[in-house]
Amino acid sequence: MAAEFRAELNAGGLDGTGPADVVDCISNGAIALWAPVRLVAAGTGEDYPRVGTTTIASDVDVYGIAEDGEDNDGTNAVSAAAKNVKVRRRGRSKVKVLSATNNIAIGDGLVTSATAAKAQKVDYSAA
Repeated sequence: MAAEFRAELNAGGLDGTGPADVVDCISNGAIALWAPVRLVAAGTGEDYPRVGTTTIASDVDVYGIAEDGEDNDGTNAVSAAAKNVKVRRRGRSKVKVLSATNNIAIGDGLVTSATAAKAQKVDYSAA
């Protein structure tokens, strides 16, 4: 029997239990849980990628979603710079969205917003 390719398993599984790509990173500052992050310039001698939040709407350089951190308090993954933070690059994840973003349905696209640590629904009418 030939192996069947299942794209949803690469993307994290339909039930959220499939493989994911979680990367250890270093924070560039305080980062909220479930916030979109982007790569920033690494510090001297750092072995892990350095990430920070973005305030660029529809930022094409998003690296992933901050899922956990060295001093996770339930609100922030990390509270300051140079702390260890886990970033999900692929797979299912929660993400913080703007309170003004409503009517989000399964399958809707999300992009970064001009508000740090928040995503917003893709506005296809503006394309």
